[in-house]
Amino acid sequence: MALDIHTHYFTAEYLQNLDRYVGLRESRDYLEGVVLKNLARAQSGTATFENYLGAMNKNHIGQAMVFGLSDTAVGCRHLNDQVHLLTEEHPHRILGFGTIPLLEGMAAIKEELQHIGTELGFRGIKIYPSMSKLRFTSDTIIEVLAEAAALDLVVLTDCSFVCWENPGYFGTDNKFYELLEALNRLEDRPKVIAAHLGGGLIYFRDMYKLFGSGDYDNVWFDISPFFPASMIKAAMEIVGAERLLFGSDFPFSDGSENLAALAELNLSPREERVILEGNALEVLGLNGEHQ
Repeated sequence: MALDIHTHYFTAEYLQNLDRYVGLRESRDYLEGVVLKNLARAQSGTATFENYLGAMNKNHIGQAMVFGLSDTAVGCRHLNDQVHLLTEEHPHRILGFGTIPLLEGMAAIKEELQHIGTELGFRGIKIYPSMSKLRFTSDTIIEVLAEAAALDLVVLTDCSFVCWENPGYFGTDNKFYELLEALNRLEDRPKVIAAHLGGGLIYFRDMYKLFGSGDYDNVWFDISPFFPASMIKAAMEIVGAERLLFGSDFPFSDGSENLAALAELNLSPREERVILEGNALEVLGLNGEHQ
């Protein structure tokens, strides 16, 4: 069975009221466009979370880490509480990550981090700095990383390009470089999962050589939403199977594409186990308690 580390909580209400959840118009327009574009292709016309629950059994996904996507105070609180309800309704299948109001300042962010870690008992947070026009090296994000470390919260983060700007896929303009720079400024680092193979750039080997040349044993990579077998194999050769986590990035995939790609690689039983579930259990500190 697999543990899906990257699952968005999308509902019809969320998509119809994006201004409640996403503060910047550019980001709302981008998010709405990307989601709608993928509905027919991947989700048979709907992106609601109920649709994903139906796909879990088909794809042999035993557990899913679920989070909302918001950067406003009211939106984050609502989504975090809704995800918490899901964890209570499906205690052996759904795990929760929180989302924090990056647009609202550190006082609001710290309040929501306490709610996430103490009241809801979530094991981590998902952040998307560029959605709020923030860089990883901004004071806000560095302080968020420090607070996450203090609260023992895992940080899942999108290292992709800024939504409405040039992708910046080359050289040190890539967001993964910025993430490593931010981590280098911290005395205590949280566990970090760099989504989408650190920005989907496994073919730029210099990025991963930089990763390998430093002390980043607190960093892992998820393989969401869908990568060909050749790219997953390249990632394994550079960072090892022990640094890779299975993820779907629902609603952009239900996970079936990456499962098929992994099947092409003829992985050893150990490699398959750690990528599909074992690494995630280690990162989350679950030690098999939810298996």
